Amino acid sequence: MDYVIGLLMIFSPWVIGGLLGHRFGRTWAGLVVTISVGLALTVLGLVGFLLTAPTSQPLDCEDCVEYLGRWLDSTMVELWPLYTAVAWSLAAIAGGTRARHGDGYRPPGARGPAAP
Repeated sequence: MDYVIGLLMIFSPWVIGGLLGHRFGRTWAGLVVTISVGLALTVLGLVGFLLTAPTSQPLDCEDCVEYLGRWLDSTMVELWPLYTAVAWSLAAIAGGTRARHGDGYRPPGARGPAAP
């Protein structure tokens, strides 16, 4: 089960951010809202990790740090929020760009810009 959670933590910002960016990122305002949603979900995820973390240091965790009275793995506190925010933002920007400009395909002999 830990592997599934790990895979979700790694890939879900890319997939969900890209899909929401493609759906709502056609305008700059929509892109800003999509990125803001990603940042808010990152903060909520960190709060969720904090609320479920033990209050005493686990014996099997060597690199745990105390953060706001809870013991978490140092990667969860230091790197995961940064990774998630950057991954979500890049995926949303890529999805919004794809939605605005299409795939760039033009049939042979077509003139003018590619149709969206």
